[in-house]
Amino acid sequence: MMRQRSRLWPDADVLGVPVCRVTVSEFIEGLSQPQARGAGRLDIGHGQAAGEGPLFVTYLNAACSNIAADDHDYRQILREADCVYADGQAIVWASGWLGDRLPERVNAGDFIVEFCRQAARRGLRLALVGGRPGVAERAASRWKQEVPDLQVVATLDGFFADDGAAAAESVASSGADIVLVGMGVPLQEKWAWAQRERLGARVIWCVGALFEYYGEGRPRAPV
Repeated sequence: MMRQRSRLWPDADVLGVPVCRVTVSEFIEGLSQPQARGAGRLDIGHGQAAGEGPLFVTYLNAACSNIAADDHDYRQILREADCVYADGQAIVWASGWLGDRLPERVNAGDFIVEFCRQAARRGLRLALVGGRPGVAERAASRWKQEVPDLQVVATLDGFFADDGAAAAESVASSGADIVLVGMGVPLQEKWAWAQRERLGARVIWCVGALFEYYGEGRPRAPV
């Protein structure tokens, strides 16, 4: 039985994956809304009423689509996530060819600093999980240089000695509202999905190589 999704924005079906029809500005505004007390998640204010547990947010690009075609567990997570956004331009093109075009590409590397500004204004606490030791911490430091009021309450690498349950409990004890998980597809989705209740956050957002771009100097693809 599939989990009931909280529809933050309307979906377009892209090869069996529900991808949100959302712009960058709408995405930033939605994920950085103030907390709804006692709701167990952010009060986004779009679509159906929010259910139990954290909002689970991840992305789709061409590589993700190829992986999902052969990985049942990952594909199921994409179908049950509260928001899957079009990280790659190929997904926007494909949606148009399939007759339900998405408005634009939504890539965290393009807008993470603006997201941090919104989070800081609204007093939201972030935790970063993923990358090699020190990478998440350096990424957080870069963001705080741009946004001094940003609250980053935990930074952990993605190399766990066990199933990562202890790391999830450490994040929960930090009081983070939004957890960014950067371990690459599909590891990040599978770990975050398995630990989503233990993390204790209102939003879990899978972000791929984002920490490496800011904490390791990894080059991004040309515009």
